[in-house]
Amino acid sequence: MASASTDVRTGLDLKLLRIERGVTQAALARQMGVWRQTVSIIEAALRPGPDRIERYLNALEDLTRRTEQSETRSVELPPRSSRARYR
Repeated sequence: MASASTDVRTGLDLKLLRIERGVTQAALARQMGVWRQTVSIIEAALRPGPDRIERYLNALEDLTRRTEQSETRSVELPPRSSRARYR
């Protein structure tokens, strides 16, 4: 992950990466354990600190990996029988 953090220079870089991966600020904030506004502040920063960048990128990577895994696990269920009983 060190190489990714050296590519990121500004909060805008982080924001663009998050949007490219289809992750919302709210989802990222939950993963990081912070308020959504904190993610917004990080993305608005001209030079976020290296600790914040690393935490942000780790959370984004975890979310991206989890999303990819859930998409591969998706299973289409067969249609219910017309004789199925609902209780």
